[in-house]
Amino acid sequence: TTKSHYIAILRRSSGFFLFTLLSIVVLQTDYMVISQRLTPADIVQYTVTMKIFGLVFFIYTAILQALWPICAELRVKQQWKKLNKMIGVNILLGSLYVVGCTIFIYLFKEQIFSVI
Repeated sequence: TTKSHYIAILRRSSGFFLFTLLSIVVLQTDYMVISQRLTPADIVQYTVTMKIFGLVFFIYTAILQALWPICAELRVKQQWKKLNKMIGVNILLGSLYVVGCTIFIYLFKEQIFSVI
């Protein structure tokens, strides 16, 4: 019946809902702490830096999402060597990308923050 299906779906999704609430608390706690410890100028710099890193991670996530169907296909075909190689390469390149972007942001922080 419809009501029992609805209850089953709610039970199954309750863990995801709890995880979402906890992640909201964790991700917003930093602003509560820094608002008590930092100056407004430092908070602006922190926010801009977080936005830049958010863009960096968004790009990396978009690339991973584009590769997901390929990984799924390799898994279905049980081409484990190719799949493991692809995962290893993506972890290495992703790490280099994030480190490279971090170095870039650090080297050009004066120019980035002079805009704001």
